[in-house]
Amino acid sequence: GEFTPDQLIELLADYPASENGRAYEYSTLPYTLLGLVLDAIDDDQLEPGGWKAVVKASVLEPLNMDEVTSLRSNIETNRIAMPHMLDGKGRFVRTRLAKTDANLHAAGGHFASARALARFVAMHLGGGTFSGHRIFDADVIASTHREQTLQQNTVLTYQRDGWGYGWDRALWRDERILQRFGSFRSYFSHMSFLPEHNLGVVVLANGTTPTPAADLMARLIYDRLMEREDLDTRFAEALTEAVAERDHHAGRIAADLDNRSSRLAPLPQPLEAYSGSFHNDAMGTMHWQAIAGGLEVSMGIAHARAEIFDANKNLLRITLSGGGTVAGFEFNDAGNATRVRWNGFDFLPVAATSD
Repeated sequence: GEFTPDQLIELLADYPASENGRAYEYSTLPYTLLGLVLDAIDDDQLEPGGWKAVVKASVLEPLNMDEVTSLRSNIETNRIAMPHMLDGKGRFVRTRLAKTDANLHAAGGHFASARALARFVAMHLGGGTFSGHRIFDADVIASTHREQTLQQNTVLTYQRDGWGYGWDRALWRDERILQRFGSFRSYFSHMSFLPEHNLGVVVLANGTTPTPAADLMARLIYDRLMEREDLDTRFAEALTEAVAERDHHAGRIAADLDNRSSRLAPLPQPLEAYSGSFHNDAMGTMHWQAIAGGLEVSMGIAHARAEIFDANKNLLRITLSGGGTVAGFEFNDAGNATRVRWNGFDFLPVAATSD
């Protein structure tokens, strides 16, 4: 959340084209680019506020999607489904909410309710109409559904074979389904529709990402609305599989915790030696502090308590973005930290200054 538009634009110079100049690859980058373009437009017909104002005026307000906002500060905390993660005992435990106004950007920049998103899906099923009223041009909506390029990808129980403008085209039980899933640190969203059956489903989850329970719920809703035979039997079988997958995932977490515990030991350097600020031009600045007998790290609004990953190698596990990652410290003979390596980037010490 500490970047500026100018910094993002400068970083594009380090983002090359694909080898053959044309290929399908899903990325949040194009959404961010479009947001930057909308932010930069100087047009008297556009309200101040860049892409957020455009989305609100063009999509949210016409569809009366009142329970969607691009500002965390607009929502009372008790109305937010807080994120949870699976622990090694198969329990879901509360984790830190990692979204604020500062990092609600054009790729993943809204809080929403399932009820509001259902209106968006209903509009697509109506070809741009909602409750009998024309909201969007029919050709524009149809273009988002049409195959714009091919893909071959299996996600959960779906065989994705194409991409529209914002929608994954997939096959599910020989049915054409259009879908858009999303996730961010213990949040997962399922949004899809079956054009031939005029049915759509939205399921939102605030647990482990992605969660099989969200997909299971979506399939159950479709099957029930389509009056599939042997629904209860198939659902019971799928539920058993989902529980087994959860238990398997919890077992992997427990095994990882046991493995990490074997590497626990006092760090080779005193905690104060790890404290300080370390900078990388592309990624920003990491701030490390010795607090309450341990180490904490922050980058912009992101914050994490560090765990010892491998004491002998000065490796620390942190959860600044999404899942756990490892940061490695290097020291000189005098015991001063000379570099932190994280996510493939080198962060160098920021020289201390005084007045």
